[in-house]
Amino acid sequence: MYKPSKVFLKNIAALFVFCFCFLSVSYLAIAATDTVQVKQTVGEEGDGTAPETPTGGGIILPIDATPPEILNMRIYDIDLDSAKISFQTDEVCLVELYYGKAKIYEFGPLLDHVDSYEYSHDFALEGLGSGMKYNLKIVIKNQKGVTNTITDYSFYTIAQFKTIPAVGSLTAIQVGGTVVLNWDNPQVAAFQGVQISRQIGAPALGPNEGEKVFFGLAENFVDTNVADNTEYYYTVFAFDAGGKFSSGVTVSIRTNFPSSGGGETPEDVHPPVDNTGDEEEPTAIVSPLKDVRNLQVSADLEKKTMTLHWEYAEIAVASAVEIRRDLNFPSMSPLEGELIYAGNGKSFEDDDIRKGQIYFYTVYVKDEKGRYSGGAMIAAELKETATESPESDRWQDMNLVDVKSGISISIQDGDKINVLQKTILGVSYGVDSVPSNLAAVAIQIGDVSYLLNYSSEESVYKSSFVVPSIPGIYSFDMVFLNSNNEVFFEKDLQMQVVSRGEIYTYNREKLFSGEISLEKLWCRLGNLFGRENLYCMTQSSVSGAEIQIFRKNRDNIWEIWNAKEYNQENPFLTDESGRYSYFLPNGEYEIGVKKNGFDYAKVANTVMDNILAEDIRINVKKDKKYAIILLVILFIAIAQILRKRILDIEKR
Repeated sequence: MYKPSKVFLKNIAALFVFCFCFLSVSYLAIAATDTVQVKQTVGEEGDGTAPETPTGGGIILPIDATPPEILNMRIYDIDLDSAKISFQTDEVCLVELYYGKAKIYEFGPLLDHVDSYEYSHDFALEGLGSGMKYNLKIVIKNQKGVTNTITDYSFYTIAQFKTIPAVGSLTAIQVGGTVVLNWDNPQVAAFQGVQISRQIGAPALGPNEGEKVFFGLAENFVDTNVADNTEYYYTVFAFDAGGKFSSGVTVSIRTNFPSSGGGETPEDVHPPVDNTGDEEEPTAIVSPLKDVRNLQVSADLEKKTMTLHWEYAEIAVASAVEIRRDLNFPSMSPLEGELIYAGNGKSFEDDDIRKGQIYFYTVYVKDEKGRYSGGAMIAAELKETATESPESDRWQDMNLVDVKSGISISIQDGDKINVLQKTILGVSYGVDSVPSNLAAVAIQIGDVSYLLNYSSEESVYKSSFVVPSIPGIYSFDMVFLNSNNEVFFEKDLQMQVVSRGEIYTYNREKLFSGEISLEKLWCRLGNLFGRENLYCMTQSSVSGAEIQIFRKNRDNIWEIWNAKEYNQENPFLTDESGRYSYFLPNGEYEIGVKKNGFDYAKVANTVMDNILAEDIRINVKKDKKYAIILLVILFIAIAQILRKRILDIEKR
């Protein structure tokens, strides 16, 4: 029988060691170029492909073609016309920034460093439009020429304009198959007109959003292009001669068209004035004349009167005023409704009214040529009101609600509320227990004020607004005004604007990329073999993760929470920034998060403020390649032991 010599065994062992060493080094080199998840694509320039094999032969090791990534993106110091942007890259890079209102990114490129590869990058954007959305495109290139183009980020500039205040007293009522808007224009010299943006289901966040249904100088607007049983949001922006807009004031209304056929006219309704005689027919409703301004109405229950007050917008014009009154809907022309006043005064007392009836007054300005203004409208009702009530009772009548979900927001510790950023918050205040001298209720959030509109059907003052997009603490004040516009009671709140929750993960840094130091290398090697050290890991958002919410039923069994009942989705996929949020009833919940390539995560949460927006980490599934690497190392160790044994045998 053939017996191998010691030299032959020695050569076999050496070949075994060489093969395993070569395979392990090659595998580690390939693994070092691998990433857990790459959201962006490699750009055209420097695509990182390996060069062709030289004619002289040899081994070509893989080139690291992994594109660089952005870390710790911050968009901050957002103002009316400016914003600042800063971020880091996971390796030294050159950066180009493009931005624009459209995704053609019409501005740029901006360069933070010229011919200097850096980790940190800062930009300042100037000359932006107020209340507008800007999209960002960021192109980063590492020292190997590999580029990455990121288009995940955008922001809104602040809509509040410092010199043009917003319109006031915005109201919306349904008149037949139309929606009638009324407001007071700001009384400043720079004011030029208003723009009305309309959207279904949510308000316009800026003047460039929504359908523009009116642009001009007026204090009322009739929208005839509306559908039945539809919730419309109207946002009115004031603007100056330079095209700068104020903050938008929003009012919402759900249409409910009356059935055909109509009803009988009450016996005591005044018949309309006969306009078929010698009265001069108006040549036009829309004319150069401006409507009266600061139109107000006050009711006197004891005298059973309604008193209207107004001011003239154009003192130089020799104008007169005509007031038309209607019980069913406002006068839409100077020939409709009952003519109850004609003169050039600044007030009128209507003593022919009855309790519980809503009266619509339309005030027209008329010049000597018989031309009329568009007409300013106001509505009022004579109703019983309670006597002065304690402040605590008055405050308890306020209701805050998330418009989308319909869930009421509880006031914590008597003076704090938590709301989600960029949601629509509805505010209402019941008037059954208010003093008789209450004329108006308003809320003020920071520098912006909203006048609550009175609903005679519900006996409440109500309005809605968009919560600021920047998280933080805001003042939230409710004020009660008497007929002289004097504040006789005020309640202050703190509004905590909460950011949406984020689904995120930690990615291991590549073994030989970026900054190289013994400490970093040791940390990365440790992470490579299963140890977790955040010192050399980067946090990133996880888009497209499925969020599923569970709640216990009556049998104390966990089941999927019925989100459709609150106009939300369950399950829900996170957006490009890994964000999600829910507005739901308080209680015990479980949040399940899953995505391919990640371990399933389940987190318990006790909701106390109706907001579910917890930051949740999910972990990347461990790759089997690390087990293979450990196996290779084990084989190498065995081969070394075998080789040593053979050498010992030879020495003997």
